[in-house]
Amino acid sequence: MVAVVTISDSYESQGEPFMRFEVQTITVRDQYKIAHPLSAMVGVQEDGMPTGLAYHLGIRSMAHNPIEYEGWYSLTHLASGLCVSWDPSVKDEATARRWLELIASLADWTQPGCILKQHASRLQEQVEVACRQACAEQQAEEQKREEVKTAATLGGVFPGNACLE
Repeated sequence: MVAVVTISDSYESQGEPFMRFEVQTITVRDQYKIAHPLSAMVGVQEDGMPTGLAYHLGIRSMAHNPIEYEGWYSLTHLASGLCVSWDPSVKDEATARRWLELIASLADWTQPGCILKQHASRLQEQVEVACRQACAEQQAEEQKREEVKTAATLGGVFPGNACLE
């Protein structure tokens, strides 16, 4: 199964820290260090400084042209073209954006990959914690929307509130 997803041209974060995302063609590298171009959303800080990170659909196979994608998102280090992390539970752009926002301050991701690899075990743990946090925040947001939708269908009574008269 091949996932087909349309990525918007740009997005501006609604939370802190303020970050915008721009669609760009980036280069990712496979296990043989072969470069493959693909469309991704690149994170840019409020002051215009690049984060050095991008998110895109997870890659199933780069052996085909075009690349075969999964239905979940992955983060890529732009300087090296290598995957920072991926998680099959990150199934929407909002969660992928939040995940990138959470890890952007963990390191100077604009550095070459060989420098970041010196801190790989510490960074990987923090990236995984950030992924779980982004997923939990998205799940809480979805639950809140569902409660509001349910309350609206019940005549406007919101959960946790006494009867409004």
